[in-house]
Amino acid sequence: MVAALLAAPVIVLVAMWFALGDTLTDPTPWPFVIGIVILSVIGDLVLRTVGYRTVVLPRGLTKADAMAQSRLSYQAALFRRMTIAELPMIISLALAFLTPGGYYLVLFGAALTLNLLVVHVWPSERSIDKTIASLELDGTRATSAKPSASHPHSADNHSAHRSSIRATTPGHPVQPAHTAGADCWAESASEVVAR
Repeated sequence: MVAALLAAPVIVLVAMWFALGDTLTDPTPWPFVIGIVILSVIGDLVLRTVGYRTVVLPRGLTKADAMAQSRLSYQAALFRRMTIAELPMIISLALAFLTPGGYYLVLFGAALTLNLLVVHVWPSERSIDKTIASLELDGTRATSAKPSASHPHSADNHSAHRSSIRATTPGHPVQPAHTAGADCWAESASEVVAR
C-alpha cells in the first residue's frame, strides 16, 4: 500500500502532462511555488510534532488487547501522516488549473509530497520507535500489560513489538515471531494487506 502511494505522485505527473501540456511554455508561477514549499515545511513540522501521536495504552490491558490497540493506533497514525504528507500535491493540483505554468506547480508539489511520504509514511525503524514511545507514555508496555520479569524496558519486549508492528504494516516484510502473541499480529497483517 505504501509503495503504491509513492508511485501516486509520478502517476499524477504523467496525467497532468497530458492535461496541462499546453502550459509548459508559460512562465513558472513562482509565488505559488514558494507557497507550496512553505506549505510543505509546515506539513513537515506538523508531522514531526503530532503525526506520530497515538492513543496511550491504558494500564491493566491484557497482552492481546495491548497488541490489538497498538496495531490500530499505528495504522491510524500512519493514515494521518499520509493525509498531511499529500497536501502539497493536492493543493498544487487545484492551483495548477488556475494559474499559467500550472504543470511546474504540480511538479514541485509532487516532489515535495514524495519527500514527505518517504520521510514520514514509509515504514522505518524511526517511525516504529516513535509510535512505540507514544503508545507507552503511561508506562504500559505495548507488547504486554505487565513488564518483563528481568527489566521493565527489556530489549525483548521492544524487538517483539517492532516485529508486531512491522507485520501489520503493508509493504513491510513480516519479521519472525519472537512471542506467543506475534502470531495474532501476523494474522492481522494478512487481513490488513488483503483489504
